[in-house]
Amino acid sequence: MLLELLSDQKVMFRVVYIFCFALLFIAYAVNRSMKNKKQHQTFFQRHKKAGTVLTKVCFFSTPLIFFLWSIFTKDGQVFTTVVCMLIIITNHINFGKEETA
Repeated sequence: MLLELLSDQKVMFRVVYIFCFALLFIAYAVNRSMKNKKQHQTFFQRHKKAGTVLTKVCFFSTPLIFFLWSIFTKDGQVFTTVVCMLIIITNHINFGKEETA
């Protein structure tokens, strides 16, 4: 029954979409935890390198998953979404560099 449900392309796209949303939420939460200014340090404030790596992996894997999905399904709309996400991520990285400079 589960395999039959996952063979439907719309259901599978929703699963992929929710997974990518979860990755972006994890990246946001870790990044927010690293910048928290409370007295008690969080795990990601003590281990900034681990937090940075986790944030970047979650952040960059989302467009990669969507790109692979667009190749797998030959869906042009998903490919357009990937291009938009990459533009947003590039702007975010450039803005972050200007903010710290």
